[in-house]
This record gives sequence, C-alpha cells and structure tokens, in this order.
Amino acid sequence: MKLFKIIFLFLISLLSTTTYSQQINTDYFVENNPRRQDYNPAFKPNTDYFISLPIVGMTQMSLGNNSLTVSDLVYNLNGQTISFKNPGGNTDKVYNVFQPITMIMGDAQTNLLAFGWRIQRDYLTFSLTEKSTALVGLPKDLFSFLLYGTPDAIHLNAFNLKNLQSNISYYTEAAACYTLRINREFTIGAKIKILIGNVNVSNSNQKLNILASTDSFKLIGSGSLNYAGGLPIKLNVQPLSLSVDGTPTMLNFLNKPAGIGAGIDLGIRYRVDDKIVLSGSLLDFGFISWYKNVKNVNFNLDYKYDGIKQINGNSIFSPANIFTGTVITDSLLKTLDSSYKISQTQKLFTTATTAKLNLGFEYKLIQNQLSLGLLSHTQFINNTLTEELTASVNAKPVKWFNGSLSYSILNGRFSTIGLGFGLKTGIVHWLLGADYIPFQSVKTPLTIFGINNFVIPYRSGVYNLSMGVNIVFNKSSAKRMHNQTGLYTYDQDDE
Repeated sequence: MKLFKIIFLFLISLLSTTTYSQQINTDYFVENNPRRQDYNPAFKPNTDYFISLPIVGMTQMSLGNNSLTVSDLVYNLNGQTISFKNPGGNTDKVYNVFQPITMIMGDAQTNLLAFGWRIQRDYLTFSLTEKSTALVGLPKDLFSFLLYGTPDAIHLNAFNLKNLQSNISYYTEAAACYTLRINREFTIGAKIKILIGNVNVSNSNQKLNILASTDSFKLIGSGSLNYAGGLPIKLNVQPLSLSVDGTPTMLNFLNKPAGIGAGIDLGIRYRVDDKIVLSGSLLDFGFISWYKNVKNVNFNLDYKYDGIKQINGNSIFSPANIFTGTVITDSLLKTLDSSYKISQTQKLFTTATTAKLNLGFEYKLIQNQLSLGLLSHTQFINNTLTEELTASVNAKPVKWFNGSLSYSILNGRFSTIGLGFGLKTGIVHWLLGADYIPFQSVKTPLTIFGINNFVIPYRSGVYNLSMGVNIVFNKSSAKRMHNQTGLYTYDQDDE
C-alpha cells in the first residue's frame, strides 16, 4: 500500500498548510496604530517615538482559501442537513465555486523588535520580524477529476494538473523604513528589507496530466521538489521517501541562514483636498536565494494502468472504497514502482515573496473624527491573483482611541464583519484587528492547537487576526499639548 501512504501523506501536508496569506485590511485606516507603516510606508505613526517589544509588539496570522466554504459542502434542504453528494445535492454548484487555481494560503508573523522616531516632518523605523508563509495551489481540473471522475466512456478524459504547486518558507526580515513628507499633499515612503532564509520547501511541474477512461488510467508528468534548510535531507528511492540525513542536533536549527535575499515596500499618500485622501502601496516585492543543504528531487513519470474498470465521483467518495482500497488497489501500486524515474541534484534556487498591492480611498467627515474608507488588496502569486475589496467606517473621536468597522466584499459572503481598534493608555498602545468575524460557525470533530471541537466559519473560508502592544512617547510640544481634554485628532496633513 505504498502509493496509498504517499497520497495520504500528501493530503495531510495540504491540510496542514490550509492557510491564506493576507494582511488585516481593517487595520489600514486605524490612524493611531504605531505600526501602520507595515501597510503603507507613506503612513506616518502619530507618535514621536515608539518601541515594539518581542512577540507582544505585533503578532499576525491568517488562514483560509479563495474558493470553498463549509456552506458549499453541507447545507439545509427541505429541513434536512445534507452534503453535496447526497441525493438532491448539487455537485455542479460546488464545482463552479472553485477558481481556476484554488489557493490554500497562509502566514504568521511575529515581532522580534521594532522602534521608530520622528525626524521633523519625516519618520524613520527599524524592525526585525520572523515570518512564515505557506501556499498550495490546486488547479480546477483536479476537482473535476475528483467530483466527476471519467464521465466520457468512449474518449479519454484529460486533466491538466501542471499548476499543482506548493511553497513553504520561514525567514527573518530585517528592515529600515523612511517616510518623507514632500509637501502638504504628497507623502512617500520606502522600506528596504534584508531577508534571511531559514527553510524552504517548494515544487514546480513542467507538465502533469491525467488521461483516463472507464478502463485505463495514464499519468504523465515531470517536475521537481526543492528543499533548503538547516537539516540535511536524504532521498530514498526504494521505497520512495525523504528522511533526515544523520541525527538532528540543536546546531542544525541554529545553522543559519539557509538563504539570503532582499525586498522592498513602496508607498504613496496624496491629499486631494480637505476631505479626500488617496493612497497606494506595493509590499513584499522581493526574493530569497537558497543555498544551504540544497536538495532538488527531479521526477519523470509515465504511468499507465489498464486494470481500472471505472473511476467516477461516487466511487471515489464512497467510504467503503476509501477504507478498503477498492479504488487504489495493490496491483496499481506494483505497476507504479517501475513507472517513475527519480534523480537528485544540488542546484541553488530562488523563490519570490508574495507581492501585495494596496489601493486606498478615504473620505473624511466631521473634522477627521469620522471617515469612510475603501481598500483594494491584491496578491501576486506566480501567475495567480487573489483580490479583496474592503469597505470601512472609521471613528477617531479622540486621540487615544481609533476604531474601524469593515466589511470585506469578495470573501465576506454577507456573513462576516471586520473590527479593529487602537487604544492608548498612558504610554502603552493596544492594537487588535480582524477582517472576518463570522455570524455563523460550525463545530468540527477536529482538535487543533489543543482545542477540541474546533469552530470554523460556515460561510467564510478565511480567518485572520492581528494584535500588538507598543510603548509610545510624545514630545511636550505646544501643538500636542494645546488641548488637555484629549480631543485633538492627529492628521499628518496638519504638520
């Protein structure tokens, strides 16, 4: 049952990286956030100095996908809860939900140290951040094969899986950001980054196709799996597996870096008039070149099997077939062993960081104490774009409290809201934000992070959360002390 084990481990690896990489859009318009330059380098913090402590200073995480929600798979029909595979269920509706490439993505990042200070009308910030990103790309043809099987009994059913992809990276970002005010209308900013790679696992395919009919099955493909990191990896061909070469020690984990790279963030802020502010930023435009313990596993696969009588969606999803191995048979496994060729090299490789584009519009009301915001957020992942549009109402009634209430239009599905706030108590600033707080959720029989019956959103495929505690200081200038009641609202255009 070697192939079954390989497929099982592959599916588990996909589930373990079912995360969605994105920023917290609701935080974009929270003006008193001292870490606002993370969203646009042209945004100046409204404090003269700030210090962001390790971990608690800023931690952010996101997980999800750009296609599917629980409500697409399980729903109520005539008073009964059914799945899409039950009689009366709609397989076509589920299939149409999938994007050309379903991106299962995610990130987590935590602050090691950050600090910044005002230089007259400009601002300078230094930061050190640990970041991890993960993505799996699943082409729509894969879901066509899983949902419908081989419906054409006469001709070969062709499924193109070339865009099946994955990329998991863990790296440290050292950055310096400078915000320059040109005049009252224009502010620009840039953040220069050195990226220190810790580990990367990624793959690419030159081709990968399934050709199947009711009595034959052919899998043709070629591609490579790349690895770099502190641990040396060994490839075992018979049976096919990867293992650690030697006994892991603490020195393996401390043996950094495994790669080195660079990146840049660029931002602009334009004040049209007293009411309208436009902004834009390009974030995480960069790369990492990997060189330590590099392993490239290259494969060529030309596999044909004539022993399958019929593959169809009902047989694949039948519990009896899954657990007894009716679909994946021992004879299929035996023929697979002689159908692939594996080679390994140690060529250096380069991966790109996930670039993001923000385009913001803000309309100010009541002397900047209330505003309406609209943010377009786009991610560039290889040849795939993911997009989100977030509308928000932003309250800034006093300088020690800012809040934002948002709705994300594309992924919200009329079932979530976003909420973010910045609260200043003395010299301590508290930040909390999330884009997808669900109205409806369901319990699952899963245990995640030690939580039993883990709760997931019903109509949204995305989780995200940011939180931070920063130390902030202001000079005792007449301008900042002119209103002892705290009703002064900061606006960087006023400087």
